[in-house]
Amino acid sequence: MHGRTIKILLDEGTPSGIENVEILVSALGHRFMDIPEPVAATVSKVSISVVATEYVIDTNGARATGALVDDGFIVFAGSTAIKTVTSKLFPYYVTLRDQLIAEAILVDSGAFLSFANNHVFASPSAAASIVAGSIRNGRRDWRLADGRTLGEVEDVVATSAATSDD
Repeated sequence: MHGRTIKILLDEGTPSGIENVEILVSALGHRFMDIPEPVAATVSKVSISVVATEYVIDTNGARATGALVDDGFIVFAGSTAIKTVTSKLFPYYVTLRDQLIAEAILVDSGAFLSFANNHVFASPSAAASIVAGSIRNGRRDWRLADGRTLGEVEDVVATSAATSDD
């Protein structure tokens, strides 16, 4: 019904039609037609380095590499995953894992499963859980070569963004 009301306001061609939409959308808490402020260059550089950085997870002999991307977390081809899953792994992850095997994204490679292709997961935790075959916290389990966790790196970025706002 709301979509129809907005359409009528715009179709009438009245000068106030778009203004009414702006007022309505703003009242719902959305910034309508505002031009976003540019992010400070230092924050952008930090964010880019976080996205471009390769993270690693080592678990029970399996080793996977990946990175943050706009759509979530990508695990790179050639990474390995544990073959068995624990009974506590969320059913959604069990289904996703079975689907990846059926689609030959995860393939049998002896003692482990291997990623035949890059695969983007919705989150670092989803990626870590599929690799480990158990429930994992991706912010804690994905690490840089120097040992820092993804969560620690994200906290640094958040702190940099907060201090640049001052």
